[in-house]
Amino acid sequence: MQIKRYDIPRIILVTVLFLCIMGCWPHGGTLRQIPEAGECLDAFGPFTNILEANYTVADKIAELLKNRGVLMNRYMIAASFVNINDLTQSNTLGRIVSEQISTRLVQHGYKFIELKLRRESVFVKRKAGEFLLSREIRDIASTNDAYAVLVGTYAITEDSVFLSARIVLTEDNGIIAGQEYEIARFAITKSLIN
Repeated sequence: MQIKRYDIPRIILVTVLFLCIMGCWPHGGTLRQIPEAGECLDAFGPFTNILEANYTVADKIAELLKNRGVLMNRYMIAASFVNINDLTQSNTLGRIVSEQISTRLVQHGYKFIELKLRRESVFVKRKAGEFLLSREIRDIASTNDAYAVLVGTYAITEDSVFLSARIVLTEDNGIIAGQEYEIARFAITKSLIN
């Protein structure tokens, strides 16, 4: 059977509709299944599901840590993600992102210290979360016996939130793993930003 020129637009339309129905279209707004630990999604957003986005990023970070030979028997600390324009400010989104990424890394076998139980060792701003000030990282590391910190920033635009997640060594502030990603600003995202 030979395909005629006027059939090509129809074939494209049918293919696009099929992909949308099957949930495979990358920006179709359908929620993808959250992967199991060890599985990574290739598509990188913008995500329509915050938990999916954070778990996928954590999976990528875990893969980078494993490939670089980072040992799982040493402790890390998770700090609230902060506003790129004001590193002393966070919001509910910044706090939940940190919580979800660290939880997923724990599922991969990495150890985290719960800072909420050690409030004297970090700068805590009421209703803002745990902030790790760079000048205090070595003190925090020695007090908590942590070799690395999960840190991150976010930038809010009209349509999206851009996030950057990094694992930073407490010894020399060197970044050993990192990922950038985007979350679409749907109603739930907007409610976490305000």
